[in-house]
Amino acid sequence: GVGSWGGELAIGIRPRYDLVLAAERSRSVTPSEYRDWVDNLDQPIRQTTRFDRVPPSAPVRYYLRDRGRQIGSVAWIPARFVPFVQAGAGVTRYRFEQQGDFIDQQTLNVFTDRLTSTGWARTFSLGAGAQWNLNQRYLVTAQARYLNASGDGDAPNGEFAGYRVDLSGVSTVIGFT
Repeated sequence: GVGSWGGELAIGIRPRYDLVLAAERSRSVTPSEYRDWVDNLDQPIRQTTRFDRVPPSAPVRYYLRDRGRQIGSVAWIPARFVPFVQAGAGVTRYRFEQQGDFIDQQTLNVFTDRLTSTGWARTFSLGAGAQWNLNQRYLVTAQARYLNASGDGDAPNGEFAGYRVDLSGVSTVIGFT
């Protein structure tokens, strides 16, 4: 299964700029098996791959239009549609694990093992989206983000020596404020 959740806190630093404190967690669990091989009991050779990623970040968001206008000293009229772009940096905590049966390519023996790689990686992100104001109090935000990060398979507890763990990806987000 696959799941993700997160939250953001936007702090206005200029009329069209927000500093966004963002945190999310995504997880996937994927079963697999060797297609052309079976073990010595004629059973499938199966593994389960688990991947957890937690990338807290602090992007800066720029609104391409004014978010609304002030009328007098107490009234505010929000704009109906406000597009934005954002860029930021942070870190990603990750855990990549494969557990199950594997084939030794030298001897063709089947063995059971759990291979893991965990660590922290620098993260860079780019995104674009928009806010739609439903009324004076509620709005919907939608955005697409690209996260760029790469983990080290040689990291402590890294059993994927010589490999990089690709933490990059595109995500879409829909939220309510």
